[in-house]
Amino acid sequence: MLAQSQWIGTTPSELLPGARPLGSMQGRKYKNKKPAQPVVEAAKVEAVNSNVESIQEVTSPPPPPSPPRDFSEFHSNLGRQPIVEKLPQASQNWIGAMPNQLIPQSKPLGSMKNRSYQSWNAPQPVSADPVENTPPPPVDPTEQTLPVELSLFVSTRPYFTTNVLRTKEDEVESAVWENTIGTSLASKPIPTGQYVTLVPKLDFLLQWANYNEDSISDLLNYRFGMVKGTLDIYLPLDFRISPGVEYDFLHSQFSGDKLFDAVAPSVSVQKLFGINDSTFVMLDGLLKYSSTNRVITFASDDIFPDDGDNLQVGLNLNLMKSFGPDGQFIIMPGLGISRTEYLKNSQDGRVDMVFFAGISGIWQPLQWLSLQTFGNFSAMNTNGTGEILLGKSSKFQAWDIGASVTANHTF
Repeated sequence: MLAQSQWIGTTPSELLPGARPLGSMQGRKYKNKKPAQPVVEAAKVEAVNSNVESIQEVTSPPPPPSPPRDFSEFHSNLGRQPIVEKLPQASQNWIGAMPNQLIPQSKPLGSMKNRSYQSWNAPQPVSADPVENTPPPPVDPTEQTLPVELSLFVSTRPYFTTNVLRTKEDEVESAVWENTIGTSLASKPIPTGQYVTLVPKLDFLLQWANYNEDSISDLLNYRFGMVKGTLDIYLPLDFRISPGVEYDFLHSQFSGDKLFDAVAPSVSVQKLFGINDSTFVMLDGLLKYSSTNRVITFASDDIFPDDGDNLQVGLNLNLMKSFGPDGQFIIMPGLGISRTEYLKNSQDGRVDMVFFAGISGIWQPLQWLSLQTFGNFSAMNTNGTGEILLGKSSKFQAWDIGASVTANHTF
């Protein structure tokens, strides 16, 4: 029974130190003719778990750890959040492609207007010398940007109207030729706080109008001028509030006499809704008080409310849709309503309501040149006081159809 007193291989005490033999294994002595070689602790654990692995398999080195995952396998919302709106100088800087790179020759609207686009992550030139050893480049005074922007524009607008005198009967048709020249001086955008940007502006405008209908040309041909100061306040969510004050004056081309002048403080509110990259809805509201000094003895044609101080409230809704590879074609239908209440002199108590509907088509072949065609319908009603004071001018309907060409340049 020698075979039973001898053991080949690793003894149970070596496999599992401290184990207690049971059954037929109890009381045996485990003497090995060829004592087992010592094994590592990890091999002992592996042998117990498998019960079939050889010593060579148990003592093989563990497989190398898997390499770390590449960041391209992960997803991130970086760039999907409104980072620009959260930056302290969001109105002066831009992240990513600039608007003129996305749509060349496009015209910024709403909160994008008058912004300067400078990239936060613009690549910096690499220099072989250390930064501290590189002298600063010389500043060219001619390349320094001015704190203001000066723009000039000229416009000519021939059109045809079905009711030049704006009367409810005995309507007179006429062709009209308007010519306008203007200038605007605006400061660079001034960030105020984290979300508000201010743009002060000063505008000056002169307009001449000539009517081809001989019976009214001497009466209606006019020269109109306006000087207006405005503070545009750009707010989040594409809101803009613009308080301002203007001075208006009107002269007769026939006699050269001044017909009236006025001082008019006002405030306008604009909200822009973006439907998609090429479609916008613009909602405008206006509140304006006009303090007038009247010399004119007849109602001017859509130039300025006549006779005495008045309070005007207006609301306009326009849809703008751009077409073409560069967005140079725009179609713009619109609706509007205005209410004017007269507060002084013989017109005191008169209230006029004017309704407007129209559509315009605009083509901008060059950045400084735009051509426009338009068709407008307007209608006016007044209250009982207005009917007594105005007679056959207390109500009217009129169509205006024409075109315009505008050129502008910003320095």
